[in-house]
Amino acid sequence: MQTPKKPGRRLPFHNMPSGAWINLALVAVAIFYSLQVAVDLKRNKLCLNLAVDYCAYWSAGQLASAHGYAGMYDQSLMARYQAPLYPSQDDPSTPARIIPFPYFPVYVLPFQLFALLDLHSSFLIYTLLNLLGLILYLRFFFKNLTGQPLPVRLLLMSVLSMPVFLNLFWGQANIFLGICVGEFLRAHLNHKSYRSGLWLGGLLFKPLLLILIIPALLIQRSYRALIGFLVILAGMLLSTYLMIGTTGIQNLFDILFASAQGGSASNPAIMMNWRMLGFHLTTISSATLDWVVIIIGTLITAGATWLIARRSFMPDRFKTTAALLGIFAATGAISWHAHFPQSLVLLPFFVFLSFQNRPAWHLFQFWTFTPILLTLFAYILAIATDLSPGVKSAINLQIGFTGLILNLVVLSWAVYTCTQAKLADKHQTI
Repeated sequence: MQTPKKPGRRLPFHNMPSGAWINLALVAVAIFYSLQVAVDLKRNKLCLNLAVDYCAYWSAGQLASAHGYAGMYDQSLMARYQAPLYPSQDDPSTPARIIPFPYFPVYVLPFQLFALLDLHSSFLIYTLLNLLGLILYLRFFFKNLTGQPLPVRLLLMSVLSMPVFLNLFWGQANIFLGICVGEFLRAHLNHKSYRSGLWLGGLLFKPLLLILIIPALLIQRSYRALIGFLVILAGMLLSTYLMIGTTGIQNLFDILFASAQGGSASNPAIMMNWRMLGFHLTTISSATLDWVVIIIGTLITAGATWLIARRSFMPDRFKTTAALLGIFAATGAISWHAHFPQSLVLLPFFVFLSFQNRPAWHLFQFWTFTPILLTLFAYILAIATDLSPGVKSAINLQIGFTGLILNLVVLSWAVYTCTQAKLADKHQTI
């Protein structure tokens, strides 16, 4: 009589379905983010890394209430309000940490309210409001466009993406921009052109986001959308003049000019655009090569964008959304000032497209998990080498280069998708 064989030992996570792997990865990402926050809270004072951008907004709110809106653009005043937030005012690195307020003055109004609270409490409330607002908006956006509830996995992938985490970690305001872009898309797909233009006006918080979408609307003769945008622009310019006057406007332009030159804490080394790549090339070659790469890269990207911007794909909602996704991804690549957290504006497009088409779902997975894996690898490398100068430069290059590659991959997918004669439009199980 044969003795029955003992079953082999099952390996952990053996034969897991693909959906379970994604769930496991999302749990790991949440733990990774939590550890980052915990370590930073233990090692650093607020405003050194965690909440660094929020501290600038909070300072601007305090300054505006005390000295008027024009005072926000006085760099000496801004330094007086921000310097006490750092460990020592005698620290030689403090002047370089001062972050200006390079925005229209109307955008400081909510931060005047937050500045009524102490820094720690207001940052916590600000973060929770941003997180809750993003979750509620994505659920509303998806339900309105598809008639179905937003799948939990799709929501978690969105909320746990690197751009969202960095926005919350640094206290940025790109979630507001993501909502504006989402409402622009929703109005555009529902043939409400004038309203879509009004929502585009919200992007005046970071006007460089408009450098491709406005010409695209002009090419497509979407005049009602352009009129809506111009209404918001006119109101913004008028309110700016009334709030800060001629001197304030001049100071604002000085800040923007300094940022374009690489100053005003603009940090081009970690941007996600061709400018970033040119910046790093100057460390190993001449400035001529820098400009050659920037110009050629920009021309190729703009040319690829023209392929999808030259005509409207309506009433095909999938291709229309894919084209707009490509346009905004290309914007991140060619814009002179664009950091990776700004990629949050792509989320509404991904959320809608991922439910419609499997390749779009795979693209969203790639866009979500690739920067997280590379960041984890960079941390391991930094720890193993004690952050040597060469490794530090490589990490800075990795941060920006990842964003640039992702922008170009998304643009390439959009061009391919929009130029296909026929595209299957089947809802995916997520």
